[in-house]
Amino acid sequence: MKNKQNMIELFKGYLDYSENEYKNIWKDAMIVVDSNILLNFYRYSEDTRNKIFEILEKLKMRLWIPYQVGMEFFENKNKVMVNSYSEYDNLMSSLAKKLQEAKDETNKRKNNQLKCKKDINEILDKSLDEIRQLLSDEKVNKKPKFVNDDIEKKIISLFNNAIGEKISGSEYEKMKSEGLRRFKELIPPGYKDDTKEENGDYYIFYSIIKKSREVNKDVIFITDDVKEDWFNEINGEKHGGRYELLNEFYKETGRLLLMYTSDGFAEAYNKNLDKGFADENTINELKSVRAVDSGHYDREFFDEVKNFRMNGDDFSAKQNLRHKLFFKVRQMNLTSKERMKVYNDIVSMENDDYFDLEMENESLKELIDNSTLSNEESLLIINRNFIKRYRDSLNNLKICKSKLFRSWIYKNLQIDLDEHMTYLLYFDNGKTAKLIDNARKLLLKVSTSIERNEFYNRVNVIEDLEGIITDLKMFTSVTV
Repeated sequence: MKNKQNMIELFKGYLDYSENEYKNIWKDAMIVVDSNILLNFYRYSEDTRNKIFEILEKLKMRLWIPYQVGMEFFENKNKVMVNSYSEYDNLMSSLAKKLQEAKDETNKRKNNQLKCKKDINEILDKSLDEIRQLLSDEKVNKKPKFVNDDIEKKIISLFNNAIGEKISGSEYEKMKSEGLRRFKELIPPGYKDDTKEENGDYYIFYSIIKKSREVNKDVIFITDDVKEDWFNEINGEKHGGRYELLNEFYKETGRLLLMYTSDGFAEAYNKNLDKGFADENTINELKSVRAVDSGHYDREFFDEVKNFRMNGDDFSAKQNLRHKLFFKVRQMNLTSKERMKVYNDIVSMENDDYFDLEMENESLKELIDNSTLSNEESLLIINRNFIKRYRDSLNNLKICKSKLFRSWIYKNLQIDLDEHMTYLLYFDNGKTAKLIDNARKLLLKVSTSIERNEFYNRVNVIEDLEGIITDLKMFTSVTV
């Protein structure tokens, strides 16, 4: 560590690095990626994913991740796979709505005003069918692979020997205490996640400092967590890593830290190591994926709903909430018809006289109420629903005799298990790991039976289903 006390040493993180310092960082720094970067590989297109994997492969000898990053990746990857898969349905609903709007606009014209109206509608209908087929074909290839996951294999090949040890004992307790203090005193990083029980962002930062000391190297940290507790925000725009973090890193290690988003890193990689390697399409997709909310309920949305309910006649609050609701609807498990209805309800909020504090529109009221449920409340409602559905399948399995009837039961059960796992992974609170694992095993068993058209394992399926129902009763405290 450097002990010289002058302005440069005291405020190194607030100053621009020299050209030589910047070049040396890119030449020799350890490169650390956040868990959200690893998880985004499930969201990228194949071309972009391969391009970023190729960059990391070239930098493999310089890569490293903290234990916390690895843990967050494995805990969340299945959830991200499921959400990414469902995004095809969301996009289809959105496009269908826009094409329907185009048809409505066309149909407003009288026949003598627009003689080609019928032809336009036919083109729009044909376009919708073609888009639906394209998305359906691509969706098949994007179906979550809970076994033989090629993305997981690639990530393991890159980081298998480049991951930190789990911090435990008194060191862990000290780190945990400091993380909680930062929550309380709004010290970066992590204070924007203060609803969590532990400050995982600080654990990552702490681990990077520790590793930098050990190897005596500068660090490039790549994260798509662009909240204000990681990045400077000036006039609504992000401008590099928080000065306080860069400064703390320098004081603790005597080394320099650069922080990038995925797209910022790709652009800097082009500039410093391999000119033009990451093309414009790749960088634009990185920006797009980074900009999409991961789907977790956020405190800012809660605050907007609360503000709207207290100030229902505030036009600005109404508009802000309206934009957020559009975003939420894209991620909800709704049918196309349901989603279209809610979209129309949100659009109607444009009228100043619409939507008072009484929240008269029921579907929109329900959307807001459901959007502000905690994960635990959402899981309770969902699991109660699936207890009933599983009991129906269980009762039918016990009495069924024909192969045809059993096939029908298995297919319904397959649909229920697949849907239930989607919710479990989306709202996972860390307590449902065993339930998710059991549901996955039963889903595999049922799916295999359907594929082979063999249903001789009925007794085993009944036993597994009874076990899942028993587990669900524990979560819901419901007598059934």
